[in-house]
Amino acid sequence: MIVLDCMKKLQPPRAVRAVVDRFFMSFPYVGMFLRRFGQINGMKRDFEEVLKRGELTLVFPEGTRGNGKHFSQRYKLQRFNVGFLEIAFETKSPIIPTCVIGSEEQAPMLLNIKPIARLFGFPFFPITPTFPHLGPLGAIPLPVKYKIYYGPPISYHEQYDADVLKNTGKVRELVEEVKATIQDMINDGLAKRTGIFV
Repeated sequence: MIVLDCMKKLQPPRAVRAVVDRFFMSFPYVGMFLRRFGQINGMKRDFEEVLKRGELTLVFPEGTRGNGKHFSQRYKLQRFNVGFLEIAFETKSPIIPTCVIGSEEQAPMLLNIKPIARLFGFPFFPITPTFPHLGPLGAIPLPVKYKIYYGPPISYHEQYDADVLKNTGKVRELVEEVKATIQDMINDGLAKRTGIFV
């Protein structure tokens, strides 16, 4: 939805290359489909290359932890990985905080069957109100209303020397700042929302 939003609203429209977890890229046909639509593997080299070319790149720092949250944890950000911040420094790229309101109700996970997930090598195996009860139809998301918010760019590479990357404590502190900014945006977006389907 973020990719479509950027193509629709930016003047001129810009394509967004999403960094997809290696787990999803490893699926037969799924990985090929994602690559054909311009998405990139979560490998550092691929991530750096598109940023150095000046392309918009979408990354979800929660990783699979964000996808595998129980419904009770909706809109509560999980621990962020630090790789996005390190690469932003190395490529001198700004970080644009982004949040989506609505996405966490489209397929609410009520239960994670961990033994089945381990059996198939999945990070989680969700039980939702429609999956697996409705079979393949259960993968269709609920018709929720999306609201997407963008914050001002954060250019840490203009505030700090690249040597800051050697200080793991400072890197974690900056990552937590980004996370807190996005969590505040989520909280504000939820406060403005009048309903899930409207």
